[in-house]
Amino acid sequence: MLRKLNFNPMKTKITLLLFLSLLFGSAFSQQDAAAIFEELQFEQDSQQKEKLKNDLQTNFPNSVYTAILGYLEMSEEELLENANIVLRKFPQNPWGYYLMGIYKMEYKDSQQDARHYFEDALRFDKYFWRSYAKLAWIDEQMGFYDDAEKFASKAINLKENDDLYLLRGLIRGDMGKQKKAITDFEKAIEINPKNDRAYYAAAYALYMLDELEDALTYINEAIKLQRKDAEYYYLRGNILLDLDSPEEALEEYAYSMVIDSLHWQAIMMSGWVKAIQEKYEDAQFYFTKALEIEEDAEIYYYRGLSYYEKDEYEKAEQDFSKALDMFYDDPDLYYFRGYCRYENGKSEQACADMKIAADLGDRDAKAFYRQNCK
Repeated sequence: MLRKLNFNPMKTKITLLLFLSLLFGSAFSQQDAAAIFEELQFEQDSQQKEKLKNDLQTNFPNSVYTAILGYLEMSEEELLENANIVLRKFPQNPWGYYLMGIYKMEYKDSQQDARHYFEDALRFDKYFWRSYAKLAWIDEQMGFYDDAEKFASKAINLKENDDLYLLRGLIRGDMGKQKKAITDFEKAIEINPKNDRAYYAAAYALYMLDELEDALTYINEAIKLQRKDAEYYYLRGNILLDLDSPEEALEEYAYSMVIDSLHWQAIMMSGWVKAIQEKYEDAQFYFTKALEIEEDAEIYYYRGLSYYEKDEYEKAEQDFSKALDMFYDDPDLYYFRGYCRYENGKSEQACADMKIAADLGDRDAKAFYRQNCK
């Protein structure tokens, strides 16, 4: 005989309603928390950011968004700990995988592991635009520009913001699509007129296209917004130098060096300006100072030229040789070293250099070789 079931339909209905309210109440809480979190990420006003932060912590203490609050400022240990907490408490939420991807990418220099985590995040939420942005960045760093551009475009289709347009613009710049890159940078500026990095990126792209006046306009705007970035002054110096304003360029390089005393490119370019002005001893001072920071083939080349112009052929030959040893392959370099070797009485070595320069298309080297070499 079957045992009689104690079935209470009213009780079952109430229990079911409670379950549904908990289920959908939780979902709506996560959606509300997500909305506050997204607003918090892009809010510029510090007081409003603090208000949104308090609102999130007070009203949604058990939300995944409260757990990841401030993840961009977390230390290595904090990021790993919070990523594991989120993965444990919210195993089907993309944020845990995303945080672990950032940890692998930024602190373990493991792009492949990071990629797997970002892809896992997309398995749980195919609209998780942040993962597309990170995949774009990884592919850009690895030189897979076509894939990087596609991922960046996917991210933009899901979430239009200035940083994503900036990212795609940088990728397109690396692809040689400077005009398309500028369009992206201008869109980033339209969305956020205070994005100094977008102004800088636009200035650099215009500089690469030799549109110097427009480049100067954009870099001026970048510096108005951010006066403590050495790269901005360095770029403005390069633009002014190409606009035939060497003294103004020197001032910009000096600003770069004040902000960053180890900015060897600014030091090197200061030497180059001095060389153009035929102040070769000053040029040698700057080139030597730059080499103390960064042993770069181009600096050896430039310092060698400054020695060459002073008829210091032994020193010039040494610098040209160091540049060539560092695989700085240029016909001019072989020509100048060959000339120095000839002046230093090394005729056979001089002719060998001139032959290489001639084979690379240097007309002066061809003439020298015909006249002085067998």
